[in-house]
Amino acid sequence: MITLRRSDFNFLWVLLLALPATIPLFQNGFLDSHDGLFHLYRLQALDEAIRAGVFYPRWFPQFAYGYGHPVLNYYSPLTYYVAQLFHILGPGYILSLKLTFAAGLLLSAAFMYLYTRRVVGRFPALLAAGVYTYFPYHLADTYLRGALAEAFAFVFLPLCLWAMHRQMAGGNMRYFVLLCLSFAGLILTHNLTALIFTPVLLGYLALNWFLTGRGRAGTLALASLAVGVLLATFYWLPVLMETRYVGLAANIGAPGYERHLAAPTEFLSFSPLFAYPPDLGGGVDNPFYPLGVIYALLLLAGVGLLGWLWARPRERGSDVPGSVPGGLRWPLFFFLMVAVISIFMMLNWSLPVWRLTQGLLASLQYPWRFMTLTTLAVAVVTASLFTLARDRTQGAGPWRTWLQYTLGVGLIVILMFHGLGELPMLMLPLEEDQVTVQRMWEEDFAARQIGATWTAEYVPIWVKADRSVVGLPPPDLEQLETRDLSPEEIPEVELGLQGQLSSWMRVKSPQEFTLRFHTFYFPGWRVYLDGTEAPVYPSGDLALLSVDLPPGEHQVLLRFEDTGPRLVGNLISMLTALGLMALALFRWRWKAALAVVILGVVLAVLVAWHIRPFDFQTQPRQKEVNLEDQVKLLGYDLDRETYGPGDGMGVTLYWLGLQEMSQNYKVFVHLMDEGQTTMWAQHDGDPGGGFTPTTRWLEGEVVLDLHTLTLPRETPPGTYKLFTGMYEWETVRNLTILTPGEATANNRILLGEVEVVAP
Repeated sequence: MITLRRSDFNFLWVLLLALPATIPLFQNGFLDSHDGLFHLYRLQALDEAIRAGVFYPRWFPQFAYGYGHPVLNYYSPLTYYVAQLFHILGPGYILSLKLTFAAGLLLSAAFMYLYTRRVVGRFPALLAAGVYTYFPYHLADTYLRGALAEAFAFVFLPLCLWAMHRQMAGGNMRYFVLLCLSFAGLILTHNLTALIFTPVLLGYLALNWFLTGRGRAGTLALASLAVGVLLATFYWLPVLMETRYVGLAANIGAPGYERHLAAPTEFLSFSPLFAYPPDLGGGVDNPFYPLGVIYALLLLAGVGLLGWLWARPRERGSDVPGSVPGGLRWPLFFFLMVAVISIFMMLNWSLPVWRLTQGLLASLQYPWRFMTLTTLAVAVVTASLFTLARDRTQGAGPWRTWLQYTLGVGLIVILMFHGLGELPMLMLPLEEDQVTVQRMWEEDFAARQIGATWTAEYVPIWVKADRSVVGLPPPDLEQLETRDLSPEEIPEVELGLQGQLSSWMRVKSPQEFTLRFHTFYFPGWRVYLDGTEAPVYPSGDLALLSVDLPPGEHQVLLRFEDTGPRLVGNLISMLTALGLMALALFRWRWKAALAVVILGVVLAVLVAWHIRPFDFQTQPRQKEVNLEDQVKLLGYDLDRETYGPGDGMGVTLYWLGLQEMSQNYKVFVHLMDEGQTTMWAQHDGDPGGGFTPTTRWLEGEVVLDLHTLTLPRETPPGTYKLFTGMYEWETVRNLTILTPGEATANNRILLGEVEVVAP
């Protein structure tokens, strides 16, 4: 049984040791890092999906200026669910993400201690935890790169090794299950780290199998890894089978890694305090992460220790792991080899190896990801050095023991200053209410990126427009003559229930009509006409999801569903999870069953409380109004039933493009008193947050358009009228209302009435 013993009091020291690495996280604002904001917006998108009843959203509809992105179909999802768990407990998005980064630092230290304690003893294990925590690359993953997934992957490397070590030492089935879960957790946290760590884990398995001769334990450990892979099939199988559908495929087999390989003469950093960017080796545009000279010296000392151990007379059984110091020979050799190979893979000497394995390793993009393995290896080697010191000082008097402890503590202090001294800890002045979809779009536009990521890696391959112009009017805009449409050319559209990844509507047209959705075409999107699936296809440079409707009246259902690989992956993972649960019930009976039930009930209550009141779909208010035969308003939706003074009012308009347009029209939403004498709130601007200009709209395209109005604090309670419409920017002329019964003198569409109540 996995229990906490008296010696585990050292865990308090481990947490105290790692705590200083987390303190800078909790400054005001949010990390000014390479990728941190991306993860913040993804957490927000996941939270919105869960609130809408979609618990594993492979598609984020609000990304890419509202065209959508299949982020979680490709990106390892686990860290977002860890952050979401914090968010469900109460903290906002910013604090939840900070807590996830902090948990990664603390847990990685704890599991490194847990593993190395079994191999080298308690005090050396404390040193290993310190080295692992304050290694510059580990800190840079959090504070400089904001690489949430890779930073959290540090948790699983020692956890996998510890579970493997206990399994190979003849551990019971608990360690079989733990190894399954930890390896699956690594895959679901950061697939690229899992890719480079798997050979290390298999090598460690082979080493222990060789040294112990425990064939059954080795077979079980190997089976455990296989089960871990099966548990994560719901994630990696679609990645493997569907990467060809997005821009990510361009990175596979691409030689971009070449410019990030370091020259051997530049790989060592002799700075007393590690030099992070902009002083990082290779420059800002071509960075790599050098090895601090102090860590190089520790590795050299490890080589010396290995030589001494090999020259030392061996006692029978001394090569069995756990019998120190003789038992250090093979583990020390193994981790020195991990260090040497991982360092070699970051140097330009390894270019032939990269080219030979380009189809597999090119997806890493950056060779310095191997520094993760170097961090792991240096931590274990450092602990081994102090294990030898402990062995040599036994029986030599208390002063030598105290000298050993003093040297160990001194080394940790030096490494803390080495890693933290020059670490950039810049914070963005970001407040919780600024974490919005609109801000994400604005940041994408400023960087000429799309979808809260770099290099358009999740843009479907059918999109022909460059990512830098998706939010702009077409570069080859032509002047089109506005046509007068006959009634037969204007479909009637009745909006039904709208969900996070679904849309229902009734469409009536006397002639064939092409319905287009403001969504990138991507496998998994399906359209059903009167209950029967209809073929869909991409339209235009933006590859809009499109379906052809025959004449007549039809019920149209749009829904994002699982493809074959997703269904198979889900099924395999579900069956594997059920098998593990059955194993747990068989081995531990009522204890395991009770624990699973309690955990399930607690999680269900927390999630239910978070997503209440269970309004997973919305019903827009119908309002069909034709504006100059160019665009038709279909309806609108309000984010609340009533409002108070000072509240924000979210108004979502549903538009239908009737023909392609040559002008970028503005949209207005005005809140006026009943006598229409005073405008109390308004929002005027481009549709789609300013990144879906009307010159981008195709005929038959349904566009969702959110406008946020802020009611003044002095707004008196009462009934107000809500108006909308479109106008030309240059002349400020409202487009003419052509729908009978809706026309007004100033061509404003009356949406309805809004109640403002006293606070």
